[in-house]
Amino acid sequence: KWLISKALERLQAANEGGQQFDEIDSDELGQMVLALRRFGLGVRGLRYDLKEKEPLVQWEDSEGCEWTPFYALSDGQQSFIGMVADIARRASLLNPHLGAHAIDESPGIILIDEIDLHLHPDWQRKAIRGLTKAFPKMQFFVTTHSPIVVSEVDPSSLILLDFSGGSRVVRRSNQSIGLDSSYILKHILGSESRPETSRAKLAKI
Repeated sequence: KWLISKALERLQAANEGGQQFDEIDSDELGQMVLALRRFGLGVRGLRYDLKEKEPLVQWEDSEGCEWTPFYALSDGQQSFIGMVADIARRASLLNPHLGAHAIDESPGIILIDEIDLHLHPDWQRKAIRGLTKAFPKMQFFVTTHSPIVVSEVDPSSLILLDFSGGSRVVRRSNQSIGLDSSYILKHILGSESRPETSRAKLAKI
């Protein structure tokens, strides 16, 4: 509903100012698109199509001006684009006085559970850096089981929770960023990097 109302507001502003719809980028809808562009997901634009009654996404690598209906995206793409867009929307709603600087200047604390859920490994790799780049004044508390996400986080920002043995243990790691997934699985997340059957065969060899 918010996206529809902002699309209508921009249509009115474009009509009154003699501009094209996409020429206006200083409004709240523009803040949402800017956050998505900064994130590095490959999104060029986001708009609501009144005829199709559906949000549309435009990609950086698309030829011409092709727009993809939101329903045609994967679950991971839908949830992540929706999350980034919603943070930008809330920044604009809570801090209207910041105008075109809402996503740059809005402070806040964001909690995200299982940030890697349904995400392609390439998007997992961009997740943390993308959030801090899109919303520089916000602090993020994120949970994950993905070694790819862990490899993108400085060890000073990493807290490991171990629930084995019926008690909760908080651990820290002195390394994480830049490590490969196999090492992180075994030495940081406490999981084997190969399936048990494969390990048994390799041990026998």
